[in-house]
Amino acid sequence: MIVSVTTDVLDRRAGTADVVGISDALPYSAVQQILCDSDVIPVYLRPDGGIAALGTTKRAFNREQRMGMIARDGPTCGIPGCQVPATGCEAHHVVEHSAGGPTSVDNGILLCWFHHHMVDTGIFVITMEEGRPVVTIPDWLLRKPYFH
Repeated sequence: MIVSVTTDVLDRRAGTADVVGISDALPYSAVQQILCDSDVIPVYLRPDGGIAALGTTKRAFNREQRMGMIARDGPTCGIPGCQVPATGCEAHHVVEHSAGGPTSVDNGILLCWFHHHMVDTGIFVITMEEGRPVVTIPDWLLRKPYFH
């Protein structure tokens, strides 16, 4: 997938991006999730549309790091009670890469798409304590019958 997004949208953390070959705009929330678990190769365009510079891959967790997270956290999504296999999950930077968070096992957790979105929208909060992820689920959600 090739996503075209301006630095203004990334800086404001609001707005839309374009996906090559798709006519509908992509909301920033989707861009944020894509950036969290994708290889990013920045391409800087000149005002006339020509390529000014081409970057290199960065930010994605590798296979060994994902295996390390599975060994540490178990075989499923990192949210308690979720049974989505970790091998089908997305790797999430606990401290966002854009905020200086490293792409390392000590800053990562595997989350299914649904729970990853809930973390990115601030519903769940994840912190790292002694090298392990700690998930905080809001009280209003814990009171729901499916958490019992």
